[in-house]
Amino acid sequence: MAVVNVDAANPANFQTRKPIPASRYVFEIANDLVVTKAKPPSVNNVVKVELRCRDEGPHLGSVVYDTITLTPKAEFKLCHLVLAAGTQTQDDMTNGIELDLLKGSIVEADIILQPARTDPATGAQYEESNRVKRYIFEPEDTPEA
Repeated sequence: MAVVNVDAANPANFQTRKPIPASRYVFEIANDLVVTKAKPPSVNNVVKVELRCRDEGPHLGSVVYDTITLTPKAEFKLCHLVLAAGTQTQDDMTNGIELDLLKGSIVEADIILQPARTDPATGAQYEESNRVKRYIFEPEDTPEA
């Protein structure tokens, strides 16, 4: 029999998880970021991000998940995450994004509520959840042409 130790003193482990209210929060990137395949029928690569809220108050420790699709139209979101984390500059990213640098980084993000929905491809039902609207960063000065 396999035994898994859990934090039995943590009340959050024994309560239903609920989305946090839409707002701007400070998060820590809690996982190792890796490129994986999206769920079928998608053929795209994705990077899954686990964000743990660092704001003091009732949402401290709450988790928000983000899945960043790696397509030409959506890769901006990964660039914004890196800039928000401060792990690389735009110039640094010309040689690629170093995902290994992101775990433990502190980022600020605007979170919204995504209403309950049905996946049109699979029919799966999803409850109301959080979604990252944008990662907050200071744009770098771009040279004038």
